[in-house]
Amino acid sequence: MLNLSRFLIAAAAVSIPLAGAASASPKACTPSQISIAGEDFTPFILKARTLVDGDPRPRREVTVFLSNEGRSRLADLTRARRGETLDIAVNGQTVLSPVIEETLDTGLVKLAGGYSRQEALELARMIDPACRG
Repeated sequence: MLNLSRFLIAAAAVSIPLAGAASASPKACTPSQISIAGEDFTPFILKARTLVDGDPRPRREVTVFLSNEGRSRLADLTRARRGETLDIAVNGQTVLSPVIEETLDTGLVKLAGGYSRQEALELARMIDPACRG
């Protein structure tokens, strides 16, 4: 398994009010705006996924894949704010506030917040562009 821990954005578990959490239907999702340090990254997200089936770990993660422009913007942002807190928000609500330890320049962002299986699936679905149609 590929170790992507260098690119992990981790924080203590947080409670996220998930839109449509009672429904498992992908068509029931509510489009989300994703911002990082107040900048709208929604247009730069290519997809969001989580691996939860058969995963025995209690801490599940959501991986967000950024476009080349998103990768470049995140690299510039994290390079300039190294050592500072970087808020990541979904629909205006901060879900993670990690301290940036190094430049994130791969276009992959892993959101680790101690999510349950359902929370990880719902968060990935909310962030994924397929939800925005």
